[in-house]
This record gives sequence, structure tokens and C-alpha cells, in this order.
Amino acid sequence: MTINNISFKGYDAVPLKSIYIDYAHALPIQNELRRICKKEGINLRKVYDGDKWAQDNKAIVEKNGKPFLVGGNLPEDSLSIMEGRYDIKGQWDYSFLTGGNTFIGKYPNGEKWLISGEKIRDERRADLSKCYGIKPENMFQIPKPDFHIDLGIRPIGYPDILVNDYNIAEKNLEKLNDGSKEFEDLMSSFKAYKEGAERTYASPGEICDELKKLGFNPIRIGGVYYDGINFMNAIVNKHQDGTMTYISNSSECKNHIYTKLQKVFEKELKEKAPMITNCCFVKGEVPRHARFVEKSYMLDSLKHYHGGIHCMTLEEPDFEKWG
Repeated sequence: MTINNISFKGYDAVPLKSIYIDYAHALPIQNELRRICKKEGINLRKVYDGDKWAQDNKAIVEKNGKPFLVGGNLPEDSLSIMEGRYDIKGQWDYSFLTGGNTFIGKYPNGEKWLISGEKIRDERRADLSKCYGIKPENMFQIPKPDFHIDLGIRPIGYPDILVNDYNIAEKNLEKLNDGSKEFEDLMSSFKAYKEGAERTYASPGEICDELKKLGFNPIRIGGVYYDGINFMNAIVNKHQDGTMTYISNSSECKNHIYTKLQKVFEKELKEKAPMITNCCFVKGEVPRHARFVEKSYMLDSLKHYHGGIHCMTLEEPDFEKWG
């Protein structure tokens, strides 16, 4: 599978019922995720999906108040196999969004909204509306911060959406300048990646301006430091009291600068989004047969395959509790 074919679909901050991971490919993260899910009251379900990227070609949407599996960009007859593995009824749909990831949330009036990095053409809106159960006028395309939006933004409950700002990230990184080779190497790598992002993708300002036009409240944060460090690619579980747990990728490793950045992000996140009271970071276990892991399993996954914890999991909201 080529990276550009991955299409991650996700949810805004919602009460989660289950998180699905592939039985074989998710072995390095299953123990950490199991502990987190147990504490959060989420069912961790392992399925024989055959794909590391659990959100690649399917999504669990709400239909008549119940979970419904929608699949696309895969052989039509394989959805019946997926239904059995997930124990959720579903359908194969040509309108399934591919080529860019998608977030789904709710307005205060209960209507759902959808934002995507993929073009939502007018001629597709009716089919998309039927596929996702969302009004055509509540579907929006936004500028992309990366090749998929879940690498650069993270909704945390309407109207708030975290937006990575590489200028803030650079300032945060500069504060850790201790003259070490580790710092110099990461700063050099950061600047190179930042320059590429500025040439290729939308700026933080462009993304924030568009989100504001759509009625959202963008919150700028230093969430991506490149070279495998990405705190935006995350799962968010909303509790009944309105507080949230933010589950993201760990940057902890033998490199002390990488490790410090995780604490920097958590501090900034809780200051800017006080409803997030708990942060959990998944590092991943390095398989015994692995020979070329540079820093940690998750850092390497993000650096070389551009996929983190959000990409490796499929969320099933608790639709009965999701108000």
C-alpha cells in the first residue's frame, strides 16, 4: 500500500464506546492502548482486518441511532467479511470519501457536521449526505495542513479545533536550546520540514481563517515537530462531565529533546484547552525482530509511514451518550 492511498476518517471529541485495532499490525501498541482504554471505560477490540491503518477504507457512522459500517475503496464483496469481523451491519458505498481524511462532529442543535481535506463537489453532496447521514449544507472542505488533515488539526468539541502552527512549534523548540547536538539536529530537521510545508500546504493562517468562516474556533498550538513527532494525530474521549482525555503519540526516547517536547505540548494543550484534563501518550513496543528502529516504534511509524495512533485505530462513538 502506498501512503497516498490512506484515507483516515475520524470523529470530533465524543464519548467513545469502542476502539478497533488490527490484530496483527497493532501488536506494538496494544498493551499501552489496553491500559488506556480500561481506565477510560472504552472497549478495545482487536479484529483481523489485514491492514495496519484501521481507518483506511471504512468508517463507523450513526444510522437510526446505531453503529453502521460504511466501506469504500475496497472490493465490494469484502465488506461482508468486515461486517462479520466488526459485528456491525454495513454497506459498500461509492460516495465514501477517499484521498483525504474526514472529521465528523455535532452542532449544539444536534445536527452533524463534516469537514474534509478532500474536494466536496456540489454534484457529490446528495450522495455523501446519504452515505454519512449529514445534511449537504453541513459538509465542508478545508485547506490541508499536510497530505491529510488529521496530521495537522484535531477537533476537541464544537466549536473548538486545534490547529498546528509551525511558528509556535519553532518557538517552543527554541526554548529547549541547550547547545546539544540533539537540539541542533532536530532544529535543522524541523526547519527543513517547515520549509517544505510552507511550499506545499496551506499555512496555519489560511486554515484558521477558513475554519472561522465555517463557524469553528481554531486554537493554534505547537503540535508537530516533524521527524516523527506529531501530537495532532490523536484520539479524544469525551466524558459525561465535559472533560476530555487526549490520546496521542509519544515522543519519549533516548533523545532528551524529543522527550521534553511531549511535556511542552501537554502543558500548552492544557493551558489552551482546559477541558482536556488528561493526556495519554502511546510509545509502542519495538518488535523483537525489528532491526532498524531509530528512536521508538511510534516515532518511526510517523516519520517513515506518516501514520500515528489515530491512523491505526477506528473509533466507534457511544451514539446513545453522544448528545
